[in-house]
Amino acid sequence: MRPVAFYELLPLVSSIAGSQEIFFRGAAVDSRLCEAGQLFVALPGERTDGHLFVPELIEKGVSAFLVSSAYANENRERINRWVEEDRASFLIADDTLTVLQITGAVLRRAMERSAEYFTRNEDGTLRISDAFLQPKVEHYNY
Repeated sequence: MRPVAFYELLPLVSSIAGSQEIFFRGAAVDSRLCEAGQLFVALPGERTDGHLFVPELIEKGVSAFLVSSAYANENRERINRWVEEDRASFLIADDTLTVLQITGAVLRRAMERSAEYFTRNEDGTLRISDAFLQPKVEHYNY
């Protein structure tokens, strides 16, 4: 598997706390199996909540996390401290399970749609594609 950068997942999440240049290989939903270099996806479960294991995993050297916006809001100071200390970066989504379930095909369509938002002028500068400006402005659809 090729390394994946946080910025490649921007279409799927609400925001990023930390570096967009973090790369990871593979993902884990079980904190016992997650290793440095992987993305830990914190899922709420029937018996426990994966978010509870984030501090333990940071101590273990894991630095890439997908967490819910509820967790990020409740732990803003801790997350900011971990980011400032360059110990972790966080993808933040309304629902981590939904992000996990998105297939490669869905991701590819979203990325291609985002790429269509821009086009080049004759001099090579970027501009917004006419398809997003006419017949009416649709910036929110890219």
